[in-house]
Amino acid sequence: MPSIELTKSDTAYILVNGPSIDRFKDYIHLCKNDNVYWCSINRFNAIEDKILSLIDSKFDILYCGSWSRYREFISTVGNFQGIFITNSNSFIGSRIFYDKLMISDWGFGYNSLVALILTLSIKKIKKIYIFGADGHGKADNMYYAQDTIKEEDFKQREFTINRDTEVMNRSFWRLYEDMFMQPIEIINVNNGSSITCFEQIDYDEFIDRKNNGL
Repeated sequence: MPSIELTKSDTAYILVNGPSIDRFKDYIHLCKNDNVYWCSINRFNAIEDKILSLIDSKFDILYCGSWSRYREFISTVGNFQGIFITNSNSFIGSRIFYDKLMISDWGFGYNSLVALILTLSIKKIKKIYIFGADGHGKADNMYYAQDTIKEEDFKQREFTINRDTEVMNRSFWRLYEDMFMQPIEIINVNNGSSITCFEQIDYDEFIDRKNNGL
């Protein structure tokens, strides 16, 4: 398996499926020329089709951390050409991505967002902006199409969202510091998010910082 290094940029934008991601449509055109890695987790298609397509872009990096979601991913991946990250438990099923596959067990046992952040840090990403990370709400309000999830799964997904948010807020920075990782700046572009372990700003401040090289 080839070693994959991230050399294009030291900044990543992570887009996830909270309802607030829809607001990015109003700002995405201001990011068209940004030299960053566009990243997502698990169900990425709706965001790519409805938001990134507005600037003729696609995801550079995707993380899928569980076998069940990996199977869903394979069924919808299409012609994905970027870097696919998964953990060693799903490696056997991931061999079709051999030339662009990254195996990472950093954050394994935590949620996919944490695992992706830790992997990006190991690969020397220094700044991460996260969009759509609400950390609360009903699962049927998520940005991906409702018909991709069975109705009986909604309640379980809602429980998982709330549980993952609580664990992340309580333990993320302790986990990060225990791994002796490099300093990293993580900004949640959602000042109403229940994920409070990261700095929160709104979209207008994000654009101001971006334009000023911050």
